[in-house]
Amino acid sequence: MSIKIAICDDNMEDIALLSDALLDYDPLFDITTFTSGKMLVEEILENHFYVDLLFLDIYMPEMDGILAAKKIRDRLKDVKIIFHSSSKDHYPQAYEVFAFNYIEKPFHKERLYAILDRALEELRKERDFKISIQYKGAVQTIDYRDILYIESSNKILIFHLTDGKGVKDKYYTYLFSNMMGEPYE
Repeated sequence: MSIKIAICDDNMEDIALLSDALLDYDPLFDITTFTSGKMLVEEILENHFYVDLLFLDIYMPEMDGILAAKKIRDRLKDVKIIFHSSSKDHYPQAYEVFAFNYIEKPFHKERLYAILDRALEELRKERDFKISIQYKGAVQTIDYRDILYIESSNKILIFHLTDGKGVKDKYYTYLFSNMMGEPYE
């Protein structure tokens, strides 16, 4: 299972330390780094960037980590947000955005790895219920338990979800037709 991780911190030294520790834990992690909360939010909201785990600093110029997390949480409901900060002062705000955990700088590898163990276990369990939908270059992951019904129109599937949104996909028309043993038209 390929895990996509984003690190957002305005301090390049902290990014390097965290990246190295993560790659020591698993060299197959796909890590993307950002030096600004604003850049991260734009990448997620405008370019449909997807991430499984997000390590987010709190004190950053332009947009702090708490505000970035609020904006990200609206788009990526299931992302595991792990704040890493030099301050303990923001625990209450971290939990308002349903943070997975909170690590103080400088971090200890043992604590980081214990948090990673738990996060990866939860991701494995959640992935059993997920499918990825790709349409016009954007990939969206949805929990199949949130699908109310699937509509087919002109060889495109429209997934109607419990939150009232619809997701279109052309590829899955073929995939679901084969799973159901029906011919693809």
